[in-house]
Amino acid sequence: MTVEIKLFQVLNGDCIWVKIYNSVSYPPFNLLIDAGFVSTYQRTLKTAFQAISAKEEVVDLFVVTHTHDDHISGIKPFLKEFGIEKVKQFWFNWSPTPTPMLGTSTEVGIQKAVYVRDYLLDHNKLPVKPIMAIESHEIAPNIKITILSPDRKQYDSFVENWNFEEAKREAVTKSIEISTKQGRDFHFSVEELANKPFQEDTSLENRSSIAFLLEFHDFKAIFTGDCAPSVLENSLLALGYSETNPLKLDFFKVSHHSSKSNTSPSLLKLIDCQHFGISSNSSNRDFFPHKETLSRIIKARNGKTTQFFFNYSDPTIHSIFTKEEQDKYAITCVYPKENQSFIAYNWPK
Repeated sequence: MTVEIKLFQVLNGDCIWVKIYNSVSYPPFNLLIDAGFVSTYQRTLKTAFQAISAKEEVVDLFVVTHTHDDHISGIKPFLKEFGIEKVKQFWFNWSPTPTPMLGTSTEVGIQKAVYVRDYLLDHNKLPVKPIMAIESHEIAPNIKITILSPDRKQYDSFVENWNFEEAKREAVTKSIEISTKQGRDFHFSVEELANKPFQEDTSLENRSSIAFLLEFHDFKAIFTGDCAPSVLENSLLALGYSETNPLKLDFFKVSHHSSKSNTSPSLLKLIDCQHFGISSNSSNRDFFPHKETLSRIIKARNGKTTQFFFNYSDPTIHSIFTKEEQDKYAITCVYPKENQSFIAYNWPK
């Protein structure tokens, strides 16, 4: 019984392949999460799907977490090239009141989202009801998924915004994204960054992300999309976790490419995890990954070893922590091997 997680290199986006080897009695379970950009499709999502098909396996579940380009764009070439024959089910939250597109929408990802909705609707592959916290799904023998995001408030706000954008009307209120374009923060120390005040991401699209807890026997992992930490916190608290009873995890995919606005100190008090996945390159306008987020994680670990799995390896990524910081805070950084287009985490270690 093993789990392999691959975070593909899709610039500052997400495309994740989780493969679970259950037992000799069951075929491997393949979970795909997000699709990255169109420009990264050929060497990531397409390659993963071809590897699955080559072994005469299927994609048991394909989760599209939300409508931003860096998560949804690659799904269109995927559907055009391979269709849905080898995908058992999709999870994708969508507007239930389709309206015709009038011109070109200004909202990031909305045209792709409409395409995905209409394609899956035509092929009877859309979920009958929204994917919503805190539902649990026994999706295969010994494999359970508990939804942590979105909650009803985030979902309803997202659908309202989708409808405005699709019909090309002006919404009365617009989501306000916290600016992250303040330059790199690598020159600050872990201590300085960990103690900065936290301000949460308010983007409706990010807050609508599907995030979930995946359980397989003793293995537990959280996949976050770009979700808001307060939504995760509320779900974990509702499930009975607390500062004195944190959720013990084997792997945590850090939300929104390690944005400083998507991982809060209060969320980190509710989990106990050593291994954290970071999905971002270093050449992006938001200066992801933010050292501030990683510093909060380190502080929450309180001296225990922290292992970061970066899906890119370059001099900038390698310069996040000094050698002194790595030694002082028991930080281990894992990078892709040369010519490898992903970083892998394997359980058991």
